[in-house]
Amino acid sequence: MKNKIPLSALTLALFLLARCALTACAQQTIVCLSPTSYIVPNVNVTFSLNVTIDNVNGLFGWDFELYYPNDILNGTNIAEGEFLKRDGAPTLFCIFEFTDRYNATHGFARAYCMHAGLNVTGVNGSGVLATITFKSTSLDDPKFLNLENVELSNRNGTKIPCTIVNCKVTVVPEFAAILLMPFLIITNLVAVALRRKLHHKLKNSFWRNSQKG
Repeated sequence: MKNKIPLSALTLALFLLARCALTACAQQTIVCLSPTSYIVPNVNVTFSLNVTIDNVNGLFGWDFELYYPNDILNGTNIAEGEFLKRDGAPTLFCIFEFTDRYNATHGFARAYCMHAGLNVTGVNGSGVLATITFKSTSLDDPKFLNLENVELSNRNGTKIPCTIVNCKVTVVPEFAAILLMPFLIITNLVAVALRRKLHHKLKNSFWRNSQKG
C-alpha cells in the first residue's frame, strides 16, 4: 500500500500526457504544393507552383521528389525558396534530376537543399522551400502533381515527420476556366473544412481517452 500512486497524481499525469499529444497534433508539419488547385487558362501558358512548409521547428535540410503529368505540362525551372535563407546563413541547393520524360505518363523532379553555414541551428515557422515553373502543352481534365519521399531533417540529421498535401492542375480555355473556378473554390473550402473537422475529432478523442484513464 505504501507504493500506491495517489489518484490526483495519476489524473495530473494523464492530463499532461493528453495535452502533449494534442500539442503535437496541432503542431504537425505540413509540406504542400501551393495552390492545391490551379487552373491554367490555355496551352503555352507559363505558371509556377510553390512547395511550401508550415509549422516546422529547426529545419536544417530538405529533399523532395515531384511527379507531374507530362501530357499536359513541361517543367521549365526549379528555384530555391526563401525559407532556409531567413537566418542569413548560406545554403547548398541542388537539382538532382528534372525531366519531362521520366516515363510514358510523368515528368520527374528531385531537389535538395541544406544549410552550409557554421553554428546554424535551423529555421522555424512557415514559408516557401522551392518554386517550380511549368508550361502547359495541351488541354485536359484535372490531373494531380504528387510530392513523394519528402525528407526533412534538423541539424543532427534527425528526420522531421510531416504531412504532404498535393496539387491538381487543369488546363482549359479561358471561358471554361471561369465556369470551373466556383467549383474548385468550393472543393477547396470543403477540403479545408474536412481537415479541420478531422483535427477537431482527434482532439476530442485524445481528451476522451485522457478522461477515461
